[in-house]
Amino acid sequence: MELIPLIVVLSGIAVASFTDFRQFKVYNLLTFPLFFGGLAYGVINGGLSGLGFAFAGAFTGFGILLIPYLMGGLGAGDVKFVMAVGTWIGAGMLLPAILIGCLVVFAYYLIVVARRQGLTGVAHNVQLMVARLSCFGRNLALNDQFETVQSTSNNIESDSRGRLIPFSAMISVGIIIAFIFAKVSTGR
Repeated sequence: MELIPLIVVLSGIAVASFTDFRQFKVYNLLTFPLFFGGLAYGVINGGLSGLGFAFAGAFTGFGILLIPYLMGGLGAGDVKFVMAVGTWIGAGMLLPAILIGCLVVFAYYLIVVARRQGLTGVAHNVQLMVARLSCFGRNLALNDQFETVQSTSNNIESDSRGRLIPFSAMISVGIIIAFIFAKVSTGR
């Protein structure tokens, strides 16, 4: 990976992780410049093919995170952050970064729930996730809303706030691991 995209993405990861851990938010003040900067860099560095590379990365992030977002499992800032990073690193690196990041999210979630509710709580929460996934279509059609990340993160006194996961921060771990694997596999 080139030096400029690496520096930009690592800087974006640092800011997004900080705000996500503190407030469960990733702000447009970060995501929009990161997104449009990635598009501009793609054009400057590779013309139309560079722009295609950037858009492919953005659409990969959007496509993968759209359903979890619609289910209320993550916020719009998380989606915009992953799309923005995708413009810099492309679909080929973003896909494994998201997959690794999701494993990190799941491990973090299990640890948080186990600390708060024990192993019985972990089993209950996994059953709840399966139930939510199995009735996803019905709930969208009936507008039957689960408690969403957006409503929980804005309510400081919510009991559910302790279960929130700083998704962008966890995906950032996946991005860093993907960088390391790419570096090791190419030897550069």
